[in-house]
Amino acid sequence: MLQTMAEIGLAENTLVFFLSDNGGPMNMEAFNGPHRDGKGTMYEGGLAVSCLARWLGKIKPGTVSEAEGVQMDLFPTVLEAVGVDLKAARGTIYPQRLDSLSLLDVLTGKEASLPKRPLYFVRREATWSFGMKTSEALTDGGWKILQNTPFTEREVYNLNDDPFETTELSKKTRPQFRELEAKLRHHIQEGGRVPWMSPSKE
Repeated sequence: MLQTMAEIGLAENTLVFFLSDNGGPMNMEAFNGPHRDGKGTMYEGGLAVSCLARWLGKIKPGTVSEAEGVQMDLFPTVLEAVGVDLKAARGTIYPQRLDSLSLLDVLTGKEASLPKRPLYFVRREATWSFGMKTSEALTDGGWKILQNTPFTEREVYNLNDDPFETTELSKKTRPQFRELEAKLRHHIQEGGRVPWMSPSKE
């Protein structure tokens, strides 16, 4: 693809992203590094993926950033890259409130990190094996709360000290658990406002 872009004269003026929407499936012998589990789970092996970006003359080759984002961040990033004033565009080309941030300053080296914010992940399965329910995870300040399936208890991990999720802390850190659960509940309720499938007719 990159070779074709160069051949037709688009390479110099095109921002390219390469990433996955989830970690690799363990039943297909995928390798997710030292992270726990893989695709379809709320553990880091199913959520944490690298993102590559190329924009000739704008992004310095070989640079690495530890900034954490989500795929929704690509929307405001692309808008800003093509010259859209994100503040002026509120309520016109996108809603007043946008649950994502532009990554452009991080990509171009103007900023080293993104503003701190909770990151929310949800898996919605329209199958009876999941009871038509959801699984969720939320990370905030190095802490993480997750419910790996609709039928399991919520778990808490300190990713700063335990990035590979080996020690579950929900019973040992009750104040932290309650704070994370409240933030997760807020995102679940907000997401519930958006219909994602038609009601069953059966």
